[in-house]
Amino acid sequence: MHNASFFRLKNINLAYSLPAQLLSKVRLSNARVFFNGTNLLTFSQYKIADPEVNNYGTRGWETPIGKVYTFGLDLNF
Repeated sequence: MHNASFFRLKNINLAYSLPAQLLSKVRLSNARVFFNGTNLLTFSQYKIADPEVNNYGTRGWETPIGKVYTFGLDLNF
């Protein structure tokens, strides 16, 4: 048996709205830069596999949960 306790940074959302003084010079009413991340970090003593993945499920061996990074720019004219 293995200790499968873990701590995971599942979701993070960071955003920054640009100042209105800067936006007025380029004729924008709003501008926002953002980053979204999913499954970024996992801390676990069990290093063999992802602790959330069922190794003996009904479909057999399953793939680990993927990491997702999203960057964006939201502009309003």
